[in-house]
Amino acid sequence: MLSKSIDYRRLMKKLCVGCGVCIGFCPKDAISPCVINGYASINFNESKCISCNLCTAFCPIISYAISKSEVPRSSSNVTEAFLGYSTDAKVRYNGASGGVVTSILTFLLERGEVDGVLVVKTKGKEYVPYIAKDPRDLRDAQGSIYFPTFALKILKELRRMNEHYAMVGLPCQIDALKKLLNHGVLPPNKIKYFLGLRCFQTFAPWYLNYIIELILKLSKNQVYEVPARKRGWPGKVIVKSKTGSYIIPHFYDKELGIGLWNSLGVGHFNAQLGCLICANHENFNSDVTFGDAWLPEIMERDSVGTSLIVIRTLKGSEIIRQAVADGYIAIQPVEKRIYMNLTDDRFKIQRRILMDFFTKRSLIEIAQKWGSSMIIMLPYIVIILSPFRKMLLSLPPKILMRAINHYLHITQKIL
Repeated sequence: MLSKSIDYRRLMKKLCVGCGVCIGFCPKDAISPCVINGYASINFNESKCISCNLCTAFCPIISYAISKSEVPRSSSNVTEAFLGYSTDAKVRYNGASGGVVTSILTFLLERGEVDGVLVVKTKGKEYVPYIAKDPRDLRDAQGSIYFPTFALKILKELRRMNEHYAMVGLPCQIDALKKLLNHGVLPPNKIKYFLGLRCFQTFAPWYLNYIIELILKLSKNQVYEVPARKRGWPGKVIVKSKTGSYIIPHFYDKELGIGLWNSLGVGHFNAQLGCLICANHENFNSDVTFGDAWLPEIMERDSVGTSLIVIRTLKGSEIIRQAVADGYIAIQPVEKRIYMNLTDDRFKIQRRILMDFFTKRSLIEIAQKWGSSMIIMLPYIVIILSPFRKMLLSLPPKILMRAINHYLHITQKIL
């Protein structure tokens, strides 16, 4: 139940994660994507808005922030877990972690299980959601995109079609669609399969500018393509510019002072703010959840990619087993406990403190409640404010990463 005392549209703008459901479902096309102070957000055209409140009713972040019953909070719907990879060597190499999702989507299309699949591809420096109806069209969508895509804006197109689809989505995207289905706003069989990606955060657009301008020392105008992370495991992003191509490894390289996933990511300092209150990193509402297999034995020897596959529904189990039987993917069982409790204590505390802010507790009350734990919020106060963020990020990358690591070490002791 939404409270009349809270300005939900203002909250949506501040906590936007770029799922795109509000854009795709607005009956008057009154909402558009934008960037505000370095963060992906939305803009409301007041001359078009009819105050129907559909946008706030179906926003997943509003659900996470306000409701205690919208999203499951445990992984009790897990039936089985596997490690797996595509049997197509090219698909496996060009995926982010083994190409399993691409091969399953190929299986669904070639076997006529669905008419199309909802995916996102990179086009230059933009992210384009589209409906792939030919398996060959899936190759453009391979890899992991770490920035907001507003993928569900494609709902405008989808609602006009009388076909059945599979969807690959982040937790916020699948939760939003499930809510639309549960309320009868979308036909029950419109989305036949939900293939979920595990997600702990999407990066704010300012972080891409930081990589381009302060790490690669390029101007934004020089760069014409930033593709998804792919090409083996852990993969890389190859930034293409007018002066040449630049490889950004997935993990931070201390010697080079470069890496997509660095101390800013470990501390969630480069995340969209809404990601910090997400209640569903494991994508509980999907039929099958996929992610990198963060296991020591895999990480030590795997250079092409292996996925963790978590089956949550009977429908999910059936498509995995059939894809194996038909030779699209290879799998091996793994204990379910290996992926449990991967949301760290820092993230949990951050979420609770932010929730107190959103329920309009006073700063004094919050400080009294959380005490020294409030120190973990300090970097966000600095980073959210553009002038302070600019000063902080002007530090040499190696010095900045060392400073953040030191800060994380100190705060971990406090927590």
